[in-house]
Amino acid sequence: MGQDMSEFISNATKFYTDNKELLVDIAIIITILTFFGISIPVFKIPKRIKDLIKKVSSQSTKDTSPDYYKFIRKDAKDLTPEDVLGLRGKGKYGYKEYYYERDFHRELVKRIREGRDAIVVGMSLSGKTRTVYEALKSLGAGYAVTLLDKFDPMEKPDLTVPELPKGRDAKKRVLVIDDINNFIGKPNFDMLLKNFMDDDVTVVATCRTGPDLAGYVGTELSTLFGKPVEIPRLKEDEADQVVKEADVQPPDSFDGNIGSFFIPLAAMKVRYGELSREEKRVLKAINKLHFGGVFIEKGVFPLDRVMTYYKEKNKVKIEEGEFTNLLEDLKEKEFLEFGGNMVQVEEAYLDEVIEGGKPTPEDFAEMIQIFINNPDALFDLGLRAGEIGIYNIRKRDYMRVSIDANLVALKSWSTYKKNYNYASIQNNLGVSYSELANIEERAENLKKAIGAYGEALKVITLEEFPIQYATTQNNLGVSYRNLSTIENTAKNIKRAILAHEEALNVRKLEEFPIQYAQTQHNLGGAYVELSKIEEAEENTKRAIGAYEEALKVRTLEEFPIEYAGTQNNLGVTYNELAKIEDTTENLRRAIKAFDGVLKVITLEDFPINYAGTQNNLGVSYYDLAKIEDTAENLKRAIEAYGEALKVRTIEKFTIDYATTQNNLGNAYKELAKIKDTTDNLKRAIGTYKEALKVYTYEEFPIFYGITKLNLGTTYIILVEKGDMDKNYNMARELFKEALEIFKKMGITQYIKMAENNIEILNKICNEEGKSSGGD
Repeated sequence: MGQDMSEFISNATKFYTDNKELLVDIAIIITILTFFGISIPVFKIPKRIKDLIKKVSSQSTKDTSPDYYKFIRKDAKDLTPEDVLGLRGKGKYGYKEYYYERDFHRELVKRIREGRDAIVVGMSLSGKTRTVYEALKSLGAGYAVTLLDKFDPMEKPDLTVPELPKGRDAKKRVLVIDDINNFIGKPNFDMLLKNFMDDDVTVVATCRTGPDLAGYVGTELSTLFGKPVEIPRLKEDEADQVVKEADVQPPDSFDGNIGSFFIPLAAMKVRYGELSREEKRVLKAINKLHFGGVFIEKGVFPLDRVMTYYKEKNKVKIEEGEFTNLLEDLKEKEFLEFGGNMVQVEEAYLDEVIEGGKPTPEDFAEMIQIFINNPDALFDLGLRAGEIGIYNIRKRDYMRVSIDANLVALKSWSTYKKNYNYASIQNNLGVSYSELANIEERAENLKKAIGAYGEALKVITLEEFPIQYATTQNNLGVSYRNLSTIENTAKNIKRAILAHEEALNVRKLEEFPIQYAQTQHNLGGAYVELSKIEEAEENTKRAIGAYEEALKVRTLEEFPIEYAGTQNNLGVTYNELAKIEDTTENLRRAIKAFDGVLKVITLEDFPINYAGTQNNLGVSYYDLAKIEDTAENLKRAIEAYGEALKVRTIEKFTIDYATTQNNLGNAYKELAKIKDTTDNLKRAIGTYKEALKVYTYEEFPIFYGITKLNLGTTYIILVEKGDMDKNYNMARELFKEALEIFKKMGITQYIKMAENNIEILNKICNEEGKSSGGD
């Protein structure tokens, strides 16, 4: 019975696809779905995609895992330009025998010979892939190269490392992954990579700088490869040398990338303008799929997806033969290669020649509708929308369509909850919900992210998928930590710690040093939060221990940005420990950590972070001044606050400006007790008044009151120095105003502080023979 019903669904789905009309009554579909136990995902489905779910629910999905991988395997000496460069390995797409060798080429060869994994990064047309090809060829005999050619639906995934002769005939093995950003997040890619790395295969990859290195992808690549081999732009004298030696004409506007000399972009732009309307529509459709992430590999697209999108996007009816003729015409005009079931387009043409560009959220929503019955395309769309959205001004909209695509794709796999695809989609959902939580409905979206990661972990087990298991546990830990700032703080922080510790069962220092450091850094942050609730000393020390473990990997030389981030957190945590024990030593450690941060975080390159670090450094020096070298440390605190205020202006960073001005006032006030009393007190008063431009009673009553207290204590010092009348009255009025605010708000700590200051003021005046006149 079950088998017959499965065949019925398969036939009905095919009939629907062929006729483009929904011919099955909804009641029958619901009955069938109920019979097979196909259920809605664990999340509440947004109303705007319920109709999409209904459409896709009529499909039956086999428990297969698409997007597996194919390889080309050759000895390095036998590689051809087309093997590595694809279309760019052909003369008509700009290939020349000429090669301009630079220092980074020699660096890459050195790394491969030493068996060190490497990623080559640079702008489009900078020569990344050509550098890899030339490096491999220069290795000569003794190297066997595996090229990750494409991923494609296969019944049996090929994730194996090729067997090679041992002994005298043994060869060193290299895996090449061009544009690795296109593979990150694909099903089983982490397992493929682990298989090769575990078998001591050297991995060489390329990736463009810019958006492709941003967000999740950039983090993953940094985790895998560490410091990249970077290809800089050509200098003017180098460009002149290439023009002369290669006998080429420079483009009208040269962007510094060597590929611009060889790929005929200008000629193709002219040729593109001469195409017919339908030819342009075909190329625009391909371009939109390219930027939407719906491809097999770089520049390679399934014919059926191209044709489907072209027809639905342009609302045209066209037979396959007629569409094929359009592709043949475009092939004749050298815009694409076409054969079998694949269409291939030079990536530079997609980026620079063909109109289209990055899809908007509305474009993604339209593509979701068009590929409603293609879970593989939906997976790609969801992944790509999420990647684009991370740093986009329309982040909310991109994350919503990413979630929509993944939820619809998930429906296709909901009856196969032990399938890796189901888990991959759940993991991607978790990432998108986490990002959306930064913008709206924070608690709800974080809970959805946690639910998605939990679903993924039902499939991605420690035993079967250790790398992905660790990544998902780490993501889960971050979500729990973020949720802890909203509700159930202690419980959620402890869950975050457990998740990070689970990740560390895989992410060992020796085997996965970069991932180990990332997780230890996150674990440190979780312990910091827990220290605010319970066992302050022990949890603060645990946080410091975790940060120091991360710094075993995150060195200044290898990972300067990550080093700075962890050092900053370490400094802040030492500051907190200084409030509990060994104050002097821990403040010195905090200062040392902040000094480490400032080796990387400069005013010019990272102004906002620079200002934050300088403010933290000032706080440490201010606190240390209470113990030793008072004048010198206060001067250092003042200098640090001054550096912070180069960035923290009242116009751009209003709250930070007020915070630092208040801190600066405190430092000047303390320094006034030692030297240049009048001048430093005037400076203190001036900075407090600057802070009060922001800290108004209406918007920040607590900070307003605290700053009034600080200002009042400054006037007390002037009273002590003998300037009684005016300063006594100023101090008294400031303390009375602050006391009134704190009484209204019921803040006992500050009520006592204000009352104590009034008492001190009156005592001083009484000693000078002047009655305060009471309150």
